[in-house]
Amino acid sequence: EQRRLATARASASARALFAKFDTDHNGQLSVDEFVRASNTQLPKVDSTAILNRLDANRDKKVTLVEYRTLTLTSFDRLDVDKDMILSPAEQRAGGFAR
Repeated sequence: EQRRLATARASASARALFAKFDTDHNGQLSVDEFVRASNTQLPKVDSTAILNRLDANRDKKVTLVEYRTLTLTSFDRLDVDKDMILSPAEQRAGGFAR
């Protein structure tokens, strides 16, 4: 039950974040949308490299499926004990917490 709830919350959170970035509401992130989204809270970064990593079919747009595929893959890589929860230690090991 905890796993199902965690998965549902993560999925809802990802959909909401993607929708926020998809300013023209076409179900895809264009290069401009991605650059604006990726530079809002972080120091300036080269968004092109990140976009290329997300854009599996190289059409210069990121769909929700492409976004979720990469985020789930990253989550699975960080979740070393495979309990569907990123512990503080796993987050630190992945460089996401102190």
